[in-house]
Amino acid sequence: MNITIIGTGYVGLVTGVCLAELGHTVICIDNDELKIKALSKGICQIYEPNLNNLLQKNIINKKITFTSDKKPLDKSNIIIIAVGTPLKENGEINMTFINDVLRDIISNVKKDTIIIIKSTVPIGTADEIKKNLDNTDLNYHIVSNPEFLREGLAVSDFMNPDRIVIGTDSEYAKKVISKLYNYFHALKVPIIYTDNKTAELIKYASNVYLATRVSFINQIADISESLKCDIKDIVYGIGLDKRIGNTYLSPGPGFGGSCLPKDTKALINIAKAKNIECPIIKSVYSYNNNRMKKLGIKIFNILLKHNVSKTKYTIGILGVTFKADTDDVRNSPSVTILKHLTKVIDCDYEIKIFDPKGLKNIKKYFKNKKIKYYEDVYETVKECNIIVILTDWNYFKKLDYDKIKNIIKNPIIYDCKNILSKKHIEDIGFDYYGVG
Repeated sequence: MNITIIGTGYVGLVTGVCLAELGHTVICIDNDELKIKALSKGICQIYEPNLNNLLQKNIINKKITFTSDKKPLDKSNIIIIAVGTPLKENGEINMTFINDVLRDIISNVKKDTIIIIKSTVPIGTADEIKKNLDNTDLNYHIVSNPEFLREGLAVSDFMNPDRIVIGTDSEYAKKVISKLYNYFHALKVPIIYTDNKTAELIKYASNVYLATRVSFINQIADISESLKCDIKDIVYGIGLDKRIGNTYLSPGPGFGGSCLPKDTKALINIAKAKNIECPIIKSVYSYNNNRMKKLGIKIFNILLKHNVSKTKYTIGILGVTFKADTDDVRNSPSVTILKHLTKVIDCDYEIKIFDPKGLKNIKKYFKNKKIKYYEDVYETVKECNIIVILTDWNYFKKLDYDKIKNIIKNPIIYDCKNILSKKHIEDIGFDYYGVG
């Protein structure tokens, strides 16, 4: 099938490359000329495991192309909208990019077309778009087809989904999309056909539930820490219950990224507009924000506890992306923690940052000359008063901590992701702090 995707961010690019891998002919459209030139050469500007390999393969096979031209819109069987929908300051979703895309479609499409919305939009958006497009001479089939891709596992999630959600009242669209996703029928992937609004709410409910699990286990970790219990055993014990499972039960700094915080805040606003009380969701959002601030204070308090010289603190930060296996720092807990930490430190300081993939992006957030960036992890921790692990990169588990013990000023580790063995690190001679 001929497919046009508008937007080449994490969702649009992964969707385009994976559909090309499934044999479809894909054109990706984006207004960013520099990004288009890079992608056309097979240069992926985001880090996502296996994405670059599939991109280059399908460019060679002529299954995917990139352009800023809107004319290909009229040549497609399906148009997929995958542009950003950021939050405004008041918590409402900014629909500017969606509205721009719709204008482009109306201006360029001269035939009946299926429009799939993958962007996360306010509930009722698809119905509103359909109503507006019904005033035109063409027959547009509007479909809500939310994505459930995890950054760091996006390619795998697309090719092996837990489910596919299709929201539409068009029988024609259902038949065409069934062909689009024909590959997944053999895998017996559940495909849910429902109405547009229900599909939109499934997306929000999924993400907000995951956010709730993260906040829940972080609160349990706080209780565990106060009672001197073992949070790892608690998580294991909870996770063995088949009704619960063990995903999204890892204590840490809190949830971040481009989806969970945004969607949680957006659902609060959606409920508010309908005069619906949602105290659980509100508490999840507020607790998560407060937790990051408290962790910034805790780093400072650990330094005070060990009577580290107050002339100058040197703090080594390992990991700034919101999760491992991505270069994305949007709404990363690390950003909030570092901002708050710099506010509470009452003397001179230097913060040294290392991340396997996120350095380029984190530099956009801090212009502070006291925050420095390192390509080498051992240079990062050298002469530090404390090491703080904020992202669960597997790379950090494999470091030579005997070597680090010999080059660090004060052997203190605050492992905010609980990725290290407390006993092993303490046997080397570190003071170890975890979460819970």
